[in-house]
Amino acid sequence: MLVLSASLLAGSGVEHSSPTVLSTSPVAHATAADAATPLSIEFDQPVDRTSVTAATFRVFGRWSGPAAGELKVDAGDRRIRFTPVEPFFAGERVMVSVSREIRSADGTPLAHGHAWSFRVRTRGGGFDHPEAFRIPVRDPGEKTVQTYGAYAGDLDDDGWSDLAIVNERGHDIRVYRNDGAGGYGEPTARYAVTPGMFPSPSEGADLNNDGAMDLVVAGGGSDKVDVLLGNGAGGFQPSATYTAGPSVRCIVVLDLDGDGFDDVVVASRLSSDLTLFRNQGDGTLADATRVDTGGDRETACAVADANGDGIQDVFVGALESRELVLLLGDGEGGLAVSDRVTVDGLPWMLAAGDVNGDGNADVVSSNSRGHTASVALGDGEGGFLSVRDYPAGQRPLAIDLGDLDGDGDLDMVVSSYDSANFILFENDGQGNYSVALTLPAPAAGSCAVLHDRDNDGDLDITGIDEIDDILIFFENRGAATPSGG
Repeated sequence: MLVLSASLLAGSGVEHSSPTVLSTSPVAHATAADAATPLSIEFDQPVDRTSVTAATFRVFGRWSGPAAGELKVDAGDRRIRFTPVEPFFAGERVMVSVSREIRSADGTPLAHGHAWSFRVRTRGGGFDHPEAFRIPVRDPGEKTVQTYGAYAGDLDDDGWSDLAIVNERGHDIRVYRNDGAGGYGEPTARYAVTPGMFPSPSEGADLNNDGAMDLVVAGGGSDKVDVLLGNGAGGFQPSATYTAGPSVRCIVVLDLDGDGFDDVVVASRLSSDLTLFRNQGDGTLADATRVDTGGDRETACAVADANGDGIQDVFVGALESRELVLLLGDGEGGLAVSDRVTVDGLPWMLAAGDVNGDGNADVVSSNSRGHTASVALGDGEGGFLSVRDYPAGQRPLAIDLGDLDGDGDLDMVVSSYDSANFILFENDGQGNYSVALTLPAPAAGSCAVLHDRDNDGDLDITGIDEIDDILIFFENRGAATPSGG
């Protein structure tokens, strides 16, 4: 629910309140929305139709990217509806961002922006994931490039999941285009990063609101963040470089201040804090602001609305203090610590979602050295309820959530580096997990990406081995009907 604010119209003597959000559809944290579902937000009073534009109502699929669609204002001008032109990708997280520039019929703007996220339904699927094929990332004769992660976005807007692969020792990003059947050939493009940085996590965004996919890359081992703006043809412009705290280890993208442009937050391990970059309205980032979480060696982060106020919040994993810290957004560009909880190990990577179906945001963590994965349930009011730890192989470094078996709840995949495997955990619908399958890697389980690679409606898994520099493509063999492409 939005916080009410009031303004006094000059000379009128009449006090007017900001519009208050009554409901959204799909509801926040939904885990099984239809891929073509219309989106809507309803207010307690009529809104000014002229304030509703593609710039003030934005939709972004984690893999499908910026969504085009038809905007309508109906229900007595109290409801905004968005019907996507193309369906979202199966199993992906979709973020809807409404800027504070939306105004009431009398001209009073929202007190702050309103944002919510949901996940798209998967159809069929299961825990039978045989290896389909592999791709070596190294060129013939090339030495170790240390392939650390992948962003599985639709870079060329053809309806298929491409791969932007970051290579720490190769100091580059290599793009693999989907061939329209779920396969990948040789890299179609390569992009150098700022000298001295070891590109690690990366995340897609549309920072300048031009409808093209951009890429934000963390410079592990340095204090640099690279932003590569999309060129509208599936490629990227030369990178712009920004300075954060030392040893940047994670990236999240969200509209911190509700101005209709996404901002960037990164964690810096050596300075033990967060760095906030405000978008200047054109895809460039302003000078950094630092936030101390009270943790020690912040390394991981994830975004969700943890207290139901329509403002996105940030979960942080602090490595040495072995804790998860929740920071609530204020809608004005700031973050403040709300709660913290300890976990069994060093939280290396986080993922957020509603794992127990209570409508609240939860967070999961892969805990290096503790050899566990933690599930921390949220109370929906900005705090943690409980934490449960699960054995997750030796030195688990990566984790993600997705509905692998199509039953409407979020399963969990943990990448175990030293065990050289990827562990699939099945959710019982109540947020309790059990091991369903273990998938092997040649030398290291570094990272697993959950995406519908072949557009058949279920989530496949792309595993990454950073020792052998190999992409391993596992196919979800659950029966499903093709969803597009």
